[in-house]
Formats: sequence, C-alpha cells, structure tokens
Amino acid sequence: HIYSESEIPALPGDPKDRHGSKASQTAVFDACILAFAQSGGAIYTHYDSLLIPISCTDIFGNVDGDWTPALANSYGQNGNFAADPLFCNQAAGLYTLTANSRCAPANNSCGKRIGARDVGCAALSFVVTPTPINFDVKYMAGNPAPQDIQITNGGGNVLSWTARHNAAWLFPSALEGTAPSTISLNVDVTGLAIGTFYDLR
Repeated sequence: HIYSESEIPALPGDPKDRHGSKASQTAVFDACILAFAQSGGAIYTHYDSLLIPISCTDIFGNVDGDWTPALANSYGQNGNFAADPLFCNQAAGLYTLTANSRCAPANNSCGKRIGARDVGCAALSFVVTPTPINFDVKYMAGNPAPQDIQITNGGGNVLSWTARHNAAWLFPSALEGTAPSTISLNVDVTGLAIGTFYDLR
C-alpha cells in the first residue's frame, strides 16, 4: 500500500487491523497524519524488525506510542515530526487544518500539505484578559472580592486550555476548559503576613 496525503483512521478492534497494513504487505507513508489513536500505537506490525518507510508525516497523540519499533528510526528524518495537527474542530469531526498547523504547506520543511484536507480556518490564538490581575487587600478587611479573567481564541475556533498555579492562597474556579471561558480567581489571605505576594505562571 502507498498512503499519500492521508489521515489514517484510528479504528477500534484488534490493533493489527487499525491502520490497514499487515507485516506481509509493504506500506509506504508520505505526507500523512497518524494521530489520536485511542488504543495501540501509531502503527502495529507483527515483527519489530520491520521498518516502514515514511516521509513528511505527522505522528502524534497515539495512546500507546507514536514512534513504535517500525517507525523508531524515522522521527526527525525525511520531514517527519510529532505535533498536534490542530484540526479546526476535531470534536465535531471537522478535520481541516488551522492556518498555524504544522501540517499546512507553509509551516513544514516539506513545503506541502500533510494529511487529506487543506487549511479551513484561522490560526489558533490564545488570548487571556485582563493581565496582570492585582488584588489590593486592606489590613483586617478580610478576603478581597473575586476577579474574573476571560480566555478566548482569537482565531475563533475550538481551543482547549489548562491552568496551573503555585500559590496556596489562590483559588481558580476552573483549571481546564474550552475557550471561550471565564475563570473566577478567589484569594484567601488567612495566615498571610503583611507584604506583597505573587503567583507567576
């Protein structure tokens, strides 16, 4: 089999059948996306010594491994890479590419489209407002009122986010979500000495 400019589906069932190739066959992958398999690795072969020729291919996010033995020597070679393909709306089955996807022709060293679909939506753009957030606390006045921050996608497409913080006195209302989102930041000053405190992330 020769696969070119394809998205290889992650199929349920026996891992050896997931990508339609068995060890007795010769498979060649060029300009393909092999991503997000929920079971098994990117490619399964009966023999670990079997090496599959691939070029200009994005392998990413397969639950049991991307650069499996059949592909181990190909990472970083011949234009192959591992990056989120940034589909426009994967959850809704929209697999066109965002403008800043590495699979778009302008964004990879091969200079060609990787996968079966063209750019179909604007680039993802992570926007958080306002920044920075400051809490002014009066002595003996208790905790300040919470403040909200807005997380949006300047590209107008689906964008998932996660948040982290270090300070034990800071309590975000959520640590993950999908833009657009609003996070309420609460502060508990109990036990804090007089001074200035930061949480930089």
